[in-house]
Amino acid sequence: MHSTKTETMTLWVCVDCLFAREGELDTTPDCEPWGLLPGDDVSLGITWSEHDCGRETTHDMDTECECDCERADFSWQSCDGCGSTLAAERQAYTLWYAPDPTA
Repeated sequence: MHSTKTETMTLWVCVDCLFAREGELDTTPDCEPWGLLPGDDVSLGITWSEHDCGRETTHDMDTECECDCERADFSWQSCDGCGSTLAAERQAYTLWYAPDPTA
């Protein structure tokens, strides 16, 4: 799926950025730099290796995973999408990117 993007980073975003990204808001809030990312650079959720619930050992995508690893019910962390410092729920996304060839 992400053949040229081999590195990942987890982003934690606010509900407004989640809804803006998933197209569930009638108006688009000021979600920059979040709104500037191409659609194929991010995916909802986290990678198997990031799960603390045991899913990373099963790799069974046919089984519904009912864990909370991809959601923080309450966080003081600023939103990685828009920078909001409002303490609230955060949703995980995976950012896919190509490694820096000069590093």
